[in-house]
Amino acid sequence: MTNVEENSRKGIIARHIVNLAQNLGLRTCCEGIETVKEAKLARLIHSNYMQGYLFSKALPLNEFHEFSKHWKENHV
Repeated sequence: MTNVEENSRKGIIARHIVNLAQNLGLRTCCEGIETVKEAKLARLIHSNYMQGYLFSKALPLNEFHEFSKHWKENHV
């Protein structure tokens, strides 16, 4: 999703991929989210999940569990 604009070719393709996956009963994850603008686009196209440096750098499993626990306490 890095550097994807909503009405760009990449944005249109991303929206259709998410739509297709959801019509097939699949959940989607937009990866490479680095800016708030990209996160807003992922929400706009109804992606179920997002992943990228906007939220956290890549973490070892034990650090991810701590991060996830802390995230849930503050965002759910």
